[in-house]
Amino acid sequence: MTVIEYQNHKKTNLNKIVRHHPTGLFISPEHPYLAASPAGKIPINLYEAVKTVSNFCLELDGNNLKLKRTHDYFYQIQGQLNITDFPWADFVVRTVNPYQIHIERIKIDKDFWLNIMLPKLHAFYHKALLPELAHPSNNTTTGIREPGQWMNA
Repeated sequence: MTVIEYQNHKKTNLNKIVRHHPTGLFISPEHPYLAASPAGKIPINLYEAVKTVSNFCLELDGNNLKLKRTHDYFYQIQGQLNITDFPWADFVVRTVNPYQIHIERIKIDKDFWLNIMLPKLHAFYHKALLPELAHPSNNTTTGIREPGQWMNA
């Protein structure tokens, strides 16, 4: 989806004017090893995708579509919101043929960030990435230290 399409949809359907400002990369001031840069197409109807694509990002809530709270995109958005300290982000999914658009306002969830995401990100950085940077395994393993080696340590 282009920025113009998003702006036109908001103006036409919600009578709201939206201005787009490119943001670039944000680095968390409290956790400088975390960063976010606050974009996918699907070839079928959104409702068909919900029913047939097992890892599709949307689900039905009654008759309404919504982002799955267990999907990677939800985690990505919460990371972006908490790192940038923005209060919300619009999550957009669009199809081309037939043309459909889903726009959902996702609000920052500090509790989810502090209790679910940040402990895992902190553990990954300190127990997997940082040790690998400080003392590379030099091809003695298949890559960065795997979660089984550090999650419960």
